[in-house]
Amino acid sequence: MTERTAIEIGKRLRSLRRRKGLSQAVLAERSGISRASITNLERGRAGDVRAETLARLATALEVDLFALVSERKAEPAAGVIIPAALGKFALSQNLNYREVQFLAEIPFSDARQPSKVEEWEKIYIVLKPYM
Repeated sequence: MTERTAIEIGKRLRSLRRRKGLSQAVLAERSGISRASITNLERGRAGDVRAETLARLATALEVDLFALVSERKAEPAAGVIIPAALGKFALSQNLNYREVQFLAEIPFSDARQPSKVEEWEKIYIVLKPYM
């Protein structure tokens, strides 16, 4: 993660946390991420952050992972849920909003929805030409 990206994610994290009326301590408790790590993230000093950490913070803030990491102001359409494994894959591949939303809107039955990053990668490779 570049320094600029870390700073932008930190700003979004602080803004989302404050909008929810949460202290860093409460967010730490809800997410299982240390308060010190949250402080470092908000200050843009976290270095390389694991996708799992960002996913846990997004869940604790009750926002879509994309709202936390995306530079775009647009949010997914109402009712579009970004599965955790897709969020991790999107972060690892630096997918754009349109690509993530395209994948998230694939109509899987609950039992067949991919649950692993590797499964989303295979789907992405097949569908990328159609995005």
